[in-house]
Amino acid sequence: MNPSIRPETITTEQLQQWQEPATAEGYVEKAEATADGRIHIVGWGLIPFANTSTQRITLFIYNAQHAYKILAPNRPRPGISDYFGHKDLDNCGFDINFLSGDIAPGTYQVSFGIENNGSHAFSKQVPVSLE
Repeated sequence: MNPSIRPETITTEQLQQWQEPATAEGYVEKAEATADGRIHIVGWGLIPFANTSTQRITLFIYNAQHAYKILAPNRPRPGISDYFGHKDLDNCGFDINFLSGDIAPGTYQVSFGIENNGSHAFSKQVPVSLE
């Protein structure tokens, strides 16, 4: 676990600045509370066909009472370029862990936002219980 990865509390207005029709490609493949007191979130995302070597991925964890964001370091996801038939898309993965005590217990939506060369996109949300 990387101790420097911690959720940052954000306002509903800050979250709404990101939300628009879902234009990012990708998936939150896993978002779970682990037995050892961590939250583990895995997936991948990109703005369609933009070179992923320059993108930033921000994860959003939110419900009606709380909203958090986490800058997720990009991880290689070999095969994404081949799947889409377009080169330079493989640096689009994320795999983060943080302490479950860093967010309030509850049921949340998990989404991600992508920033890449002045463009940004938001993903569909995935409901998950992170208690």
